[in-house]
Amino acid sequence: MLGFLFHKKRKEVKAILTGRMNRTYIKQVDHRDRVTSRGGFCEVAWLIPYRRKPDFSQARPVMTRDICPDGLSMIDTEPTTNERFLVGLQGDHGPRFLLCTVQHSTSLGYGFYQIGLHSDEVFKVHPEDVKALQQRLEEFQEQPVPAEMAT
Repeated sequence: MLGFLFHKKRKEVKAILTGRMNRTYIKQVDHRDRVTSRGGFCEVAWLIPYRRKPDFSQARPVMTRDICPDGLSMIDTEPTTNERFLVGLQGDHGPRFLLCTVQHSTSLGYGFYQIGLHSDEVFKVHPEDVKALQQRLEEFQEQPVPAEMAT
């Protein structure tokens, strides 16, 4: 019975990621090669540490790199030691959250890291937690661009 529940969760995750992949990346696919399974996916997402429960106070925005029905990868400015994250993606009807397991954290050089995530299940977040997350992310919107980057 547990196998059925796991399969149902994976099916829901794959449906969300496949839909997002289709909407955002269909223009990149060579129409003669419709079996491409991974595509570029550049969008701001929310990376929320997860240890028994999400820690919204440590949420931070990151850039996605690519996506497939089984997971996605992110570009971050710090390596990770976490085993799991909650990933928030803005959807057509509000934010959607995926509970993910870290597959790798690879240095890209110059202070950037690629974090490969396997999406395990869709995670339901209480509306009050979504508000707390939005307040946390507003802190990042207030940050000015460093002078050396503005020139």
